[in-house]
Amino acid sequence: MKFEGSVYIDGTVEGNIDCGGTITVGKKGKVKGDVKTDKIIISGIVEGTVNCNSIEILSGGRFSGEVEFSEIVIEPKGIFEGTSKLKTGTTVTKKESVAKVEKK
Repeated sequence: MKFEGSVYIDGTVEGNIDCGGTITVGKKGKVKGDVKTDKIIISGIVEGTVNCNSIEILSGGRFSGEVEFSEIVIEPKGIFEGTSKLKTGTTVTKKESVAKVEKK
């Protein structure tokens, strides 16, 4: 699927998505496939490969796979499992790990 603007997903999508704006995956949303977008906000589940400028994994959201990004935000109780690559070329591997952010 290809979108020029922003899209909100609160169902199941299997396949590749190319979006020029923001993809928001709601709490009931599940995306499985390759995603290319400017920004992705995850409250539900995303599995696959994501290429974006900004990724936000909100509380209760889950990302599993490989992501290439310029900016990442993981809220407390947001889950990241996989490999991340900063667009500057630095690679960080986090296989089967849960990202936990402690409030200060």
